Amino acid sequence: MQLDKVIIRTVLHTLAAIGVLFVIMICALCFIYPATMMEITFDLGMEKASIRNARRAYKYTDDLYFMAYATETAILIDDNKKIIQCGEELLTEENYNNFMAYSATKKENYEQYICAQVSLAKYYSGDKQGAVDTAFMLIEKENNFPTNNAAAALWVETLVNNDSTWSEVIKGKMLQLHTNENLSEADRIFLAEMLGLENVERGNG
Repeated sequence: MQLDKVIIRTVLHTLAAIGVLFVIMICALCFIYPATMMEITFDLGMEKASIRNARRAYKYTDDLYFMAYATETAILIDDNKKIIQCGEELLTEENYNNFMAYSATKKENYEQYICAQVSLAKYYSGDKQGAVDTAFMLIEKENNFPTNNAAAALWVETLVNNDSTWSEVIKGKMLQLHTNENLSEADRIFLAEMLGLENVERGNG
């Protein structure tokens, strides 16, 4: 009986030591190979750990791919705090040119997609002024109103939520765009379509 206890205790101590070594190894890999661990942790369903590794990889390399990966993962799990943290890093003035160049390699209007997600995350986190500012950020920089842009996304959200206060703010900024001579004909058509949604929503209400 005494021998059995010794054996069991030895086995438990060995397993505990292996567990500790495994944790140490994982932590070491996260710091030494964050890019690799970013993908491994994502594949294991550890999205938040994947975001941390992606942000660490970005810190080491300044490669926007990693911050975009972190942002997209945050969007996937609907983590508004992480969407704002990661997305805003992409949208900084310092990263603007690189982000626009990176966006050109992705799906159409990728930059507006990221901007919209950050804007909506702010809106639902209670920072509605920040949401409006973010939604119009690229529109004001690029002097355009492309299809499926961030302002349009936020505009629709305020209409659906009957948020008259902020829908009026957005409407006012969109109306000002009519005076922008740089808008293309396609931009003007889409802008008119978006403004027309207000009447549709009121009719449905």
